[in-house]
Amino acid sequence: MAIFKVIYLMSQNISKLKFMTNFLQKSKICYYSKLAKFQAQKTYPDLLTTDLSQLISKKRKLQVFIFDDQAFPWTSALESKNVEVHYYEDYTRPVSQTNEKLKSYSVAKADIVICDIHGVGTKRFHDMEGLGVLEEIRSNNPFLYLIAYTGDPGLITTRKNKPDCIDKIFSRDWAIDDFLLNFDEVINHFNKPKFRWAFIRKRLTYLGATEKQIQEVQHKFVEKVLLCQKLQQKLQFDSNTTRELVFSSSNSELNSLPFLSDLGLKPIDLIGFFIPFLLEA
Repeated sequence: MAIFKVIYLMSQNISKLKFMTNFLQKSKICYYSKLAKFQAQKTYPDLLTTDLSQLISKKRKLQVFIFDDQAFPWTSALESKNVEVHYYEDYTRPVSQTNEKLKSYSVAKADIVICDIHGVGTKRFHDMEGLGVLEEIRSNNPFLYLIAYTGDPGLITTRKNKPDCIDKIFSRDWAIDDFLLNFDEVINHFNKPKFRWAFIRKRLTYLGATEKQIQEVQHKFVEKVLLCQKLQQKLQFDSNTTRELVFSSSNSELNSLPFLSDLGLKPIDLIGFFIPFLLEA
């Protein structure tokens, strides 16, 4: 009987130890969450130096969708930047019947879209061609990074109907070094908080958010970056645990900023909007 009593007491002690460990862990998470929230009020995105892609152990590849009626020459160069390239000769799928309705390719999984402005989208947008494609994508996907690809960059300014619908213009005449140098600047908008916030601000302004609303989003953005840092640096949490804890607060974030849901943001979209690399790899 004595041995059973010892086993029972040991199991009770183990249960108490697990309880204390869990309680201590939750207390630390609560403390660092509140600290991140407090510090976010006085921290500007420009002061955040974290590489957002390093917040997870398994890097998620950025998804680049390319629409170009000519053979795109820099696919291998892009893939060397740890991105996944999806290439299409046109924005709409080929039709097999005369009266078949045009259907465009989905860009729902894209992070970046590169679209030639000549020879793409003519069946749907006629003279507007690729600019019509980019304007439609921007209208349906306000938070994608859109790049116009052309041999005549000056033409874009005179022809586009919607200002600020394009994030960057790439010249078809660039050599490989120029192309990659400019693409590195695009990647900064996903890796570096300073540039990520500049992109978020631009997109919110495009959607008509007020300065007060933008300021509220800025605080939430900084808070999430700081929280990710603390969970990994202070508590040594792995990427999956960090992701789950950050996601778990997303519903309350949307409730505290209801105008974000009015813009069509769901909880998972909010974190992807803030820190794309926290989405599943």
